[in-house]
Amino acid sequence: MIPIHPSNIKMAEQYCQYAIKLLHDRTPYDREVFQTGVAAHYILEVLGKKANQLERQLLPDEINQTISDTCQELITKSREYDGVPEPPIPLLNIHEAKQITTAWAHRNPLPHDAFYEMPFALNKDWKQVEYNSTDAIFQTIIDMVHYFVDDNGVRTVIVRDYKSSWYITGQLDNLQRKAQAMVAWMKFNPEKIITEVTSIRTGQVLSREIWVQGNSQQLNEWADFIKMSAIALSNPDKLRAQPGPNCFQCPYAHSCKYVTGHANQAKHVVHKYVAALAVAKGLEKDVKSITKESPVQQGNTTVGYVAKESKSLANGATIDFLNVALEAGWDIYHFLDFINITRTQAEKIYRELPKDAREKLNHLFTTNTNTRFGVHK
Repeated sequence: MIPIHPSNIKMAEQYCQYAIKLLHDRTPYDREVFQTGVAAHYILEVLGKKANQLERQLLPDEINQTISDTCQELITKSREYDGVPEPPIPLLNIHEAKQITTAWAHRNPLPHDAFYEMPFALNKDWKQVEYNSTDAIFQTIIDMVHYFVDDNGVRTVIVRDYKSSWYITGQLDNLQRKAQAMVAWMKFNPEKIITEVTSIRTGQVLSREIWVQGNSQQLNEWADFIKMSAIALSNPDKLRAQPGPNCFQCPYAHSCKYVTGHANQAKHVVHKYVAALAVAKGLEKDVKSITKESPVQQGNTTVGYVAKESKSLANGATIDFLNVALEAGWDIYHFLDFINITRTQAEKIYRELPKDAREKLNHLFTTNTNTRFGVHK
């Protein structure tokens, strides 16, 4: 039996159950895109636990020093997740994490009485057990959990998830948020749960209040689904491969024997195409790295980077063209007959105009529907 995380359930839904087995078997996959986030999460964990230790909010100088010391540690020591060492974090990612966490931590003091990187685990009977218990079938670690009684005497728990991405739209409705609300409900028995998703890069915060009294049925439904999924997915020997279009963007596509077999043997041509595309996309980063300096050639085919001419206009060319056209006797409207602004350019102009002027332009922004070929997720 293996413990299941909310991200594992999501992986099974997005791709297939076999991806969890490949994860459990520690099959390598590209984690570079996550490195800034990994470093940033660790920095915020250290800051929070420092506030726990001092039993007060950190002072500005303490924030700076703690972040600096933590970044120095990350240069020489990689993190572990569930006992599995993370790959070393590149210096550029550590530097980026230092910048975004420093800016965020100074604007958002961390409560000294919150839990940081709080572990939680349940067994098959849906009873809480130690996180590393061999009986655990469900595990999760929550970035920050703050339980308190507010000024109105309401038992409240804030469950916060940090994101290092630019965009966090839609993050309040996913399975991870439901699992975190479930954990807060089971562990603290609050009257009110506040789920938060915070972009430490932009400062954007999405939040939702859940009053337990009016939503206990919903919380029970979430818990039942998560329990059912954890039990079904916790036996790695019973995880089934389901190769097909769902293989697209799977992080294990280039390592999975079922995907490559499907690309060669599937009877449905669309399935063959998507499986082959999934394998190709999974290998693309390595191929780009290998061929960056030395393209691979065979016959008249080259794989890698080759020089291509592209035609463009010099910066400021629009002004020069306008001035020359006016000197030639054109009026401004004749010149504009040859100029089409894009939607993006129009939106920039729109934002700079006063409100009464903008109202005259609202009808010009239209939305059309067209079809686009591809594999969409």
